[in-house]
Amino acid sequence: MSKPKLAMTWLSGCGGCEESILDLGRDLTGLLEQVCVVYWPVALDARREDLGRMADGEITACLVNGAVRTEEDLETARLLRRKSRVVLAHGSCAHLGGVYGLANLSSVREILDRSYPTPSVSTERGGAPAAGEAEHPLPKLLERVFSLDQVVKVDAVIPGCPPASNGIRDALSAVVGGRLPTGGEVFAETRALCDTCPRRETRRKDTRVRRFKRFHEGSWDPEVCFLEQGLLCLGPATRGGCEARCIRANVPCRGCYGPVEGVRDAGGAVIGFVASLLEDAAPEALESAVASLPDPAGLFYRYSLPSSLLGGRLRKEDP
Repeated sequence: MSKPKLAMTWLSGCGGCEESILDLGRDLTGLLEQVCVVYWPVALDARREDLGRMADGEITACLVNGAVRTEEDLETARLLRRKSRVVLAHGSCAHLGGVYGLANLSSVREILDRSYPTPSVSTERGGAPAAGEAEHPLPKLLERVFSLDQVVKVDAVIPGCPPASNGIRDALSAVVGGRLPTGGEVFAETRALCDTCPRRETRRKDTRVRRFKRFHEGSWDPEVCFLEQGLLCLGPATRGGCEARCIRANVPCRGCYGPVEGVRDAGGAVIGFVASLLEDAAPEALESAVASLPDPAGLFYRYSLPSSLLGGRLRKEDP
């Protein structure tokens, strides 16, 4: 029997999801022996033209990481969707839009004007480089950042920034075993991170916070719930399955695994959870607590703005 054909690719992302494949360690060797990797630009000499010559549906499964930010990203996503029986969103950017999705708070022109020129970046004529003007033209930026499922059908998700090796291992094992996910399966916990957190026994049910501290403001007890110490942790509103890697490194959760099962808007869930910590506060205390949260949009929607009900900032030119 022929081996399953596997493709992996990188759209607009930082490369962390590509490295997460290597986190499988020895298991990666065994898994790769059981599949035929037909497309993986970061590791193989493969081009999109090679994909175009393949039959539709010829690839058994494709892992796509990175957000859809450029016209080239969009074309690649659509091509791989056509050539693959199953498409998996690999990592937070493909799953929710990721950190790149915070660009939806600004217009393309605002982003380019802010980035070019800077003290370290310039062009010969000054100003932002324009798509199509160079010998090797730059791909055109789309008007907004999209998560993968907003442009093509996604069959399953491996969440995380980057995903923990257990989710990747389970997904690839399913492909190898012929158990192809097609119903939107998420290779992670259905419960919140708080339910599996190693510090969960130290959190009280009636925890209240009057002022949220910044990470640099103290030395944090590695055994006690961050919320009990006044440091905001998004574990109560975030899907588990990450092996609590940040918590074990004494860093609070920032929500990269996305919302728990059944929640449509990750940022909205975080806002609701934070509001519950401020119940019964007097108006002045409430105002002070909210003011202690730096960059609320970047905090609540750090990984999920494109896939949220908001989608981005409404501007005057928006309908």
